[in-house]
Amino acid sequence: MLLLVSLLGLIIPTAGWLALSFQLLLGIAILVLLRQVWMRPLSTEFKIAVSCVALTLLVTSLFHSLDPAAAVLGWPGLPVSGGLLFNAGELLVLVSVVALWWSTARRAQWKIWLVAALPALAFAVPRLLAPAMTGIMTIWSTGLTLYLPWPIYVGAVWLAGVTLLYTLRQGDATGWAVILLAAGGFAPQLSIQAFLGLIALWLLVFAAGPREQAIQVEAGSRSNSPASQVGYS
Repeated sequence: MLLLVSLLGLIIPTAGWLALSFQLLLGIAILVLLRQVWMRPLSTEFKIAVSCVALTLLVTSLFHSLDPAAAVLGWPGLPVSGGLLFNAGELLVLVSVVALWWSTARRAQWKIWLVAALPALAFAVPRLLAPAMTGIMTIWSTGLTLYLPWPIYVGAVWLAGVTLLYTLRQGDATGWAVILLAAGGFAPQLSIQAFLGLIALWLLVFAAGPREQAIQVEAGSRSNSPASQVGYS
C-alpha cells in the first residue's frame, strides 16, 4: 500500500490527502516494526537502540505530515510546534547514533577508532574554516541544521563510523542500516529516502548481528527444552 501511494505520486501531485496518506502509512509501518523489535528475543540495549531509530523516523514522518494536514484541514500554515518537533527529531538522530554504537560496537578495536576518526575530521576541519558553508552543505545533504554545539556532531560522526566499520567486519547488518540511514538523511524530501530509512529499520529488526543471533538461538533452545514443555506433556 505504501509503495502504491508512492507510485501514484508519479501521476498525481504529492500534496494534500495523497501526501498525508503516505506519511500515515509510513508511520504505521514504523510502529509495526517497532512492535516487532520488542517481541523478538534481542538484548534490551539493542532493542532500545532500534527504538531510538524508529522514534526518529516516526518524528520525521509526523513532521512531514503537518503541511499536508494543514492543507487538508484548512489550517493557516505550519504550527509553531513544527520547529520543536524538527529539533526533537534531530536530537533523536544523535541519541540513535550513541545507542547503536553502545549496543553493537563499543568493543571496537583502536584501529577501527583510528580509521573512523577520518570522516569526523573531514567534517570538523571545514566546520572550523567555513562554518556557514559547512552548515549549508550539511542541511542540504543530511537535513541536519546543526543547532546544537558542533563538537557533538563531530562525535556523532565518529561513533557512526566506528559502528559502521565494526559491525560490517562482524557480519552485522547494522553497518548496512547505518549506510541506508545516512543515505536517506534526516527529514527526507523524497519517498525513496523514506523507503531507505524503512529498509534500514527492517534490517535492524530482522537481520541482527552475531551477538543478537546468539541470544535468539539461546531463547529458542530454552523454549524447546524438555523443562519448558512439561506443561504440554
